[in-house]
Amino acid sequence: SLLGGFVVVKTKPFDVIRLEPPKDLVLCVAVPKLKVPKKKTKVARAVIPKTVKLSDLTANLSNAANIVSGFLLKDSDLIGRSIQDVIVEPARKHLIPGFSKVKNNALSAGALGVTISGAGPSVIAFCKKSQNVKKVAKSMEKGFSSAKIDCDTIICKPSMGPKIRV
Repeated sequence: SLLGGFVVVKTKPFDVIRLEPPKDLVLCVAVPKLKVPKKKTKVARAVIPKTVKLSDLTANLSNAANIVSGFLLKDSDLIGRSIQDVIVEPARKHLIPGFSKVKNNALSAGALGVTISGAGPSVIAFCKKSQNVKKVAKSMEKGFSSAKIDCDTIICKPSMGPKIRV
């Protein structure tokens, strides 16, 4: 978030690459009002399987590469089609009441792709400016309300990161 845009990080050796998002990309984030554990990231990581099928790993790596390609090509549709996780999302979705309904609602309302944001419990939908993003936000709220969970929705563009004023 400090760098803004879309950031790819390699840890060994450390390398950070910032990519400009497509100009028509809009994000809708549904933030459910849930009590989260103090060490939520540790809890979220603990449910990820220790071993995965090679086919699932290949699918996730392929989707990750296509997400990066979508940013490089400024192709919001490619990004949306590639927001598909067959390892982490299925393992974590039970930690977010109503997740499946939220995701299905957002996709039905026109979102390009939907997934868990970070360790959760927020859910993020990728959309185009030309879509009815407010409709996507309302559909996500209805998904959480079906699980008797209130949520706030935020519609935003990828940030440019903070600016230093002198």
